[in-house]
Amino acid sequence: MNCPACSTSNPADNKFCGKCGSALGVNGEALQRQIETAIKQRLTDRVLVEQELTESLSKKFEFYLSVAKWIFAPSFSVLAIAIGIAVFLGFRTYSDASTQIRTAASAATLDIQTRAKSAEASIESTKTETVKTISSYQNSPELKQSLSSLKNKIDDYDIKATSLMKIANDDQGKLSTLSALRNSNPAVTLVSCFRS
Repeated sequence: MNCPACSTSNPADNKFCGKCGSALGVNGEALQRQIETAIKQRLTDRVLVEQELTESLSKKFEFYLSVAKWIFAPSFSVLAIAIGIAVFLGFRTYSDASTQIRTAASAATLDIQTRAKSAEASIESTKTETVKTISSYQNSPELKQSLSSLKNKIDDYDIKATSLMKIANDDQGKLSTLSALRNSNPAVTLVSCFRS
């Protein structure tokens, strides 16, 4: 069999040319058709993949669009309602709205300042009256007498507390003695307890 590329004679059972390495026994046109069929098959597969990818992407886009519609539609509705209310109230332009807002803000500020001054005057008046009341009580003979009486009672309670502390300390000493006696002899403890 002769090589189609270099025309060298080769044995019949060879599949490739011994000189140039070209394929033997293959018709050039048949090989061309096989190559074209393989390329068409790859292109067909590629087109199918592209179509599937396009369909998948379009489905995802439609899903995201529907989600966005649910998210943004209420916001746009609220905006449209706010614009409708502004138009209904007489706001024709942004400057109309900002002017009316500034006017309302300055009126509210003036009202707050007036109320603050009124509250400040009321606090000052209450403070003055309280000072007068306290000074009148400080010079009052009844208050001085009540304070003197309270001081005497506190002194009496202090004396009573001191004597109670002395009694408690004496009782603590007796308890310590009884405890020591009880540990040494229980019979002696009973007798000494009744003698004290």
